[in-house]
Amino acid sequence: MNGGRGSRAGILFGLCGVLAPAPTDSTASAPTPTTQRGSPSDPAKIVTVEDMLTFDPLDPGSTNSSKTVHLSNEGGTAQLLGKATLGGDNPDAFALGVDTCVDTLAAASGCTVDVTFTPSKEGDYAATLTFPDAQGKTLATVALKGTGQAGTPDISVDTASLDLDQTSSSGTVNVSHNGKADANLSISLQGANSAYFTQQSDCGTVSGGGCCSISVTFQPPGDASGGMYYATIDINNTADSSTITTVDVKGTVANSSDIVRRPLVCAPRCAPSHARPRGKEARDIPLRFSIPLTNDHAPTGSPLDEDEKI
Repeated sequence: MNGGRGSRAGILFGLCGVLAPAPTDSTASAPTPTTQRGSPSDPAKIVTVEDMLTFDPLDPGSTNSSKTVHLSNEGGTAQLLGKATLGGDNPDAFALGVDTCVDTLAAASGCTVDVTFTPSKEGDYAATLTFPDAQGKTLATVALKGTGQAGTPDISVDTASLDLDQTSSSGTVNVSHNGKADANLSISLQGANSAYFTQQSDCGTVSGGGCCSISVTFQPPGDASGGMYYATIDINNTADSSTITTVDVKGTVANSSDIVRRPLVCAPRCAPSHARPRGKEARDIPLRFSIPLTNDHAPTGSPLDEDEKI
């Protein structure tokens, strides 16, 4: 009996030995979780998301929408920052806007700087945006590039058309340049009857916000038949020879039958006393002439009565 109890005890002991957890090693360390943030003992690591900013071509004198540079600290400690600066070949063509990269950049954090581009003339521009530490040592740089390229000038005129005739044979078109950069313009007359018109203007290089004027004269030949004659004033961009805007011009020549013939009456004059007809009361003698308004007739006069002759 006692031997049986001992056997059962030995079995239980053996089972407990199998089921009991193994002793742990108190000296083993748990693995450190991986994060984007460096170890607290790691130095600051300053990087930029963008290596380069390239701005779209822009009219000289204009400013584009800003672009943003992102700076981050991937190290384990904070970094003292200095003020971001612009350098390189054309720093004056770029400008810094809102800048949150000031003072201290904490570990695993970031900041931003806005940059704008304003070319002064046509051509390529380059600069460098530098992020220094508090002692002036460079932490990161970003290349900046842009192009000044004149587009279509912003031109407007004060009239869409001119109506001219042989009485009012001249008209004026005032041209306004609403852009900021200089515009190089040329003026031309086009159309089937453009030879019947002439133009003069002071529109060449027009500064931003400036204006110029075009004077147009209707000069039909003497043998032109009655009717209407048409042309256009083309205002062109000399940079690409494109037409920016046009103004319609119409000239009217009247038919000879439409000309109103009005008699020309000379002012009355007094006849000298010795030339007054004998036996009649002295009186002023009007001279009457009727002159047709045509080029192919000489003036004609109405005959005087016999007793009115001097």
